[in-house]
Amino acid sequence: MDGKTYDLLSFVTLFVGVWLGVVPLVVKLFGGDHFRIALTLALPTPYDVVVAVAVVLVAFLLLVVIDGAKKRASA
Repeated sequence: MDGKTYDLLSFVTLFVGVWLGVVPLVVKLFGGDHFRIALTLALPTPYDVVVAVAVVLVAFLLLVVIDGAKKRASA
């Protein structure tokens, strides 16, 4: 794969991580339970936070793996 493919994968991973992980956490922090802007907010109360944190962690790990693969491919 070329560098543009890795960049696209990084962008998609970052977008999904922010949209399904960070945004629901911010909405919950400011008391916006009634907003359904992300799928994780449709879950019951304790599970939405757990899933949002898990999404952020998985997205971070995927970004590390994608970045390492991009560096190996360019070397």
